Amino acid sequence: MNRLFHKVCVTMIMMTCAFKASSQNSSVHVTMINRFTVWNVKANQQQQLNCFEDGQKLAVIVFLSPECPLCKNYSLTLNQLSKEYSSSVRIVGIIPGKAYSTADVKEYIDKYKINFDIFIDSSKSISDVLEAKVTPEVFLFRKDRVILYHGAIDNWIKQLGMQSAMPTEFYLRDAVDMALSDKPVLVQFKKPVGCLINDY
Repeated sequence: MNRLFHKVCVTMIMMTCAFKASSQNSSVHVTMINRFTVWNVKANQQQQLNCFEDGQKLAVIVFLSPECPLCKNYSLTLNQLSKEYSSSVRIVGIIPGKAYSTADVKEYIDKYKINFDIFIDSSKSISDVLEAKVTPEVFLFRKDRVILYHGAIDNWIKQLGMQSAMPTEFYLRDAVDMALSDKPVLVQFKKPVGCLINDY
């Protein structure tokens, strides 16, 4: 019994340490993001990224690619979220890498009527720091630099080439609602499905 109790205690301590380390890493990630210089596509100028520019309580970074079919499909969902939560949540689109010009991204913005700011991160600094792998992939975080959720937007896409008629689980929306209600976010990660972020 003593051995079993000892093992349980050790396991709980390790889990607690891992959780604290994860939170600390998230804090470092978000702190570093604000140091990066990006290209503001709508304003047509270079600037330092500030995810809380408009004073919202939460921010969402979503990695996008103008040619990714899923980014096109999710443009309506992201636009709706941006409009619905505009007073409390800022959505920021990031195009990682050098594959797309300002003109390419503007065409994507115009065609899909994107209503949130999109930036080009040509150095891929932000996706590298957050270890983002695909587009679209989202990261939700608070002003105190804690990442609350990251991964898929919802369960609409099961895998590439396979989608449901409509989503039944809304991971990002649920996380936002919980955070705005000062409740713990129960689901903190869901593996995203999408187009791989380019190496250039």
